Amino acid sequence: MFDLGSLLKNLYGRLPNDRPHQFKFNGSYRTPIKVLISGNFYIQSGSPFNQLTPHPIYGNNEGFAVPRGTAIIP
Repeated sequence: MFDLGSLLKNLYGRLPNDRPHQFKFNGSYRTPIKVLISGNFYIQSGSPFNQLTPHPIYGNNEGFAVPRGTAIIP
């Protein structure tokens, strides 16, 4: 998969779309005059992101500084 073993450091962890907590609400109401009113509400926990660091051979943004998904976007 990689030609350098040093690129395998901190390879495993949470993926960018891993959101363990999600709440979704979809609702609609039909008024007596036959008008339909609807709405959606979504709330999710923060998505993880990867902190990349420069690699001495490959250059900028090539190695994982910490395990994947350690940092979370609020």
